[in-house]
Amino acid sequence: MMPVPLSVHPGHNRVELHGQAGIPVRIHLTDRGREVPWNWEWNLHAVRADGNARSTRRALGELLFRDAGVYQLFAPGGMSGFEPIDGTTLVVRPLASGEDYLEVEVPLQRSEG
Repeated sequence: MMPVPLSVHPGHNRVELHGQAGIPVRIHLTDRGREVPWNWEWNLHAVRADGNARSTRRALGELLFRDAGVYQLFAPGGMSGFEPIDGTTLVVRPLASGEDYLEVEVPLQRSEG
């Protein structure tokens, strides 16, 4: 993003800022239908399938996306007791009227051993 010069003069000044709202997504990791507590050490994030966009961490259990699209979920920190989820498909769409978040469930598979 390039800085934009801004001039402010005595009297009335009008400044308009236009921004793009992100798309917040609540990720619900489940084990046999029960929610698994979120762990920051998993470093859960998503990368768009074309590789040109990624999520940012917003809050515990939430990822924020700038653009809609098909993403792949990754947990490079691993998830003890569960099979890797790396590459799990996640579809992010714009929020509908009245929606504050997208809610996504990701079922986990227990690892053997």
